[in-house]
Amino acid sequence: MARIFINLNENEVVGGWSANISTAITPKGAKSSVAIGESEIYNTKAQAWATIQQRASQLNYTDDEVSFNSQPVNSYNDVVALEAAL
Repeated sequence: MARIFINLNENEVVGGWSANISTAITPKGAKSSVAIGESEIYNTKAQAWATIQQRASQLNYTDDEVSFNSQPVNSYNDVVALEAAL
C-alpha cells in the first residue's frame, strides 16, 4: 500500500495556486518517510487543478492510502468534492 498526497492550495506569498501529487517513500534503513513529488505555481485554481486532475482520476483509491489537502479520501469523487469546496 502506498501513501499518496494530493495538494491544491492558494499561495498568497507568490500570488497563485500550487498543485502537486506526491508519494511517500521510505529509504532502506530510514525510520521515517519522505514525500517525493513536484509542485508548480499557477495563476488560477482552474489551471492548477487541470495539471493534476487526470493523474488524480487514475489513482488506486482501494489499495492505496490517499489524502487531499491532508484529508483522507476514498474515491476520485471525494477529491472532486473537496476541490470544488476550495
